[in-house]
Amino acid sequence: LAGAVFIATNKETGVQYRIGPTNSAGYAKSEMPIPYGTYEIVESVFPTNFKSDGTSSWTKTLNADTPNATITINAVNVPIPGSLKIVKTSEDGVVDGISFRIVGDGVDQTVQTANGGVITVDGLRPGKFTVTELVADHYEPQSSQTVTVVSNQTATVTFDNVLKRGTLK
Repeated sequence: LAGAVFIATNKETGVQYRIGPTNSAGYAKSEMPIPYGTYEIVESVFPTNFKSDGTSSWTKTLNADTPNATITINAVNVPIPGSLKIVKTSEDGVVDGISFRIVGDGVDQTVQTANGGVITVDGLRPGKFTVTELVADHYEPQSSQTVTVVSNQTATVTFDNVLKRGTLK
């Protein structure tokens, strides 16, 4: 990932060295030569819409035995999740307890509305999702909707049920 910046702090002297930002292949160099020593390396800037997978600090030693005088760390970043909000309205006012199926990007789950016909699904990886209402047969069928979830944002879809009409003889 491009855009990550690291700070290497010499554990003995406290002197800091900036490394990065990373290029599109995920590689970065220090702005100036780093002397031998033991360093705490911290990822200080993450690529846009990404965060640490849990590890963002490493202790490494640079000395005469370090191959190619290069320290390598494996910083893993994961997308910052987003949310999906489903808002349900209905001609007959029945909006709670309505099931929806969400499919996309490794997700296949069914959720139900509550609290006035609203449900928010948090922690979704950014990507495209298809939302399908599992509608009762006394309503007109609903078309599935495709929505794009973006990091740190809430995508909203709205479904409105209309009662089926018939004739009475």
